[in-house]
Amino acid sequence: MEIDDRSSDTETIIYSDQDIDSSDDEITENNWRFNLNQIFNNINENKLNSSVQPLDFDHPCQIRIKNLPNTLFTFPLSNTLCSRMICEYGVVSTAWQIDNNVIDFSVSFSSAIRSNIFEQLHLNSYFDLHLHKLMIFGSCPHTKIYNFDDTIFISYATIIVFLPSNYIGGNYRFIDQNLEPIYTSIFNQHELNNSKAFIIVVPTDCEHEIEPIEKGFKVLLVYHLVAKSK
Repeated sequence: MEIDDRSSDTETIIYSDQDIDSSDDEITENNWRFNLNQIFNNINENKLNSSVQPLDFDHPCQIRIKNLPNTLFTFPLSNTLCSRMICEYGVVSTAWQIDNNVIDFSVSFSSAIRSNIFEQLHLNSYFDLHLHKLMIFGSCPHTKIYNFDDTIFISYATIIVFLPSNYIGGNYRFIDQNLEPIYTSIFNQHELNNSKAFIIVVPTDCEHEIEPIEKGFKVLLVYHLVAKSK
């Protein structure tokens, strides 16, 4: 089975906006930070469950995996496939990390993610998104706290994409010392629609809390908002 718009997300794809004059150097630093703060204000007022956005993508979320290039796997992934990915590609941290060089998504899916973030923050072509890794969280009786930003390059924000997943429990919240009221707010993917992907922008270097998972696997993508390479 093939998808015509197949592309690897391991290479950063530049967001195209022909309406923006590339000679305009008044970036956007203040503008996008204002919009980012507006997102956090909305989370604080309306809680995380009401502020995480559904990804506008009407096709099944699918993934290709290294060594299985001709096979498309549709989310939610089976427990068997999650276990296989962990065994073959998983890097042990406090959760299982799958590096971006062993996974591929279609251009249309990647573009939907980029469009969502660029529209939310009103970004121009100075910015880009970089897929960092896929995270898999298995069953665990304890709440755990993670840091997803183990990178050596500068990023302006972290983007979390919650992929359709079969699991019980596993509510999410992010923790930032500058945004203490948000700490009490959780995102419960099951309450909204577990068959859709959801997306949120969070501060770089914040911590991420996953509540106990009774069974199944919670799967998400971690992106970074970065400056476009010159």
